[in-house]
Amino acid sequence: MGHDISGYNKENKEVVYTRYGSWNEGARYLYRVLDVQSLDGEVSGVGEEIYFDENQIKNAILKSETIDWSSIEQTEPEYEKDKLAKFLDGLLTIATNEGKVKVYFG
Repeated sequence: MGHDISGYNKENKEVVYTRYGSWNEGARYLYRVLDVQSLDGEVSGVGEEIYFDENQIKNAILKSETIDWSSIEQTEPEYEKDKLAKFLDGLLTIATNEGKVKVYFG
């Protein structure tokens, strides 16, 4: 089990992907900054998709910059910080170019 989260463009092509282990705290941060905690099934995503616009992703990036990564114990904080930043940047690129991005939480 784990969190498989993908961003898709208008052609429904997966353009950005990230994966978190079932109990990786980094997944909790991703759900929080995107304000979709209801899609967190704890050991994986709930298998739903949602669309985000450019402003929503920009807000998520701003929220991610306030995270205290030193509180993550089971993984490397800098790795988790960079992983989230790269994923959000990928989503932002799609949303900026296409007006929205579809994200699947599996």
